Amino acid sequence: MWDSRRERGLVVLGLSNERGDEPGVRAFLGERGITYPVAVTGPEAAEAFRGVRALPTSILIDRQGRVRHRVEGFFAEPALRHAVDRLLDEPAAAAAPEGAS
Repeated sequence: MWDSRRERGLVVLGLSNERGDEPGVRAFLGERGITYPVAVTGPEAAEAFRGVRALPTSILIDRQGRVRHRVEGFFAEPALRHAVDRLLDEPAAAAAPEGAS
């Protein structure tokens, strides 16, 4: 998904809470051919997204930073593709006026 849509603006960030086992995480990613960035974090990262109760958990965030989809467990590829494409097809928000924050 990431390889085929990153030029359209898709950003994928994986989070692993295996702090202290970075070599194990790297091995896991390499075995599966995962090339998108993965941060090794602690439980505080999961809490920032209202907790993670199942693995995997997929959270789709739009261009404005709003959580638009949250799927706990397996996210079937056709449904994921549809959800991602729908978000990528949305127009980008207009730039904030100069001096606005």
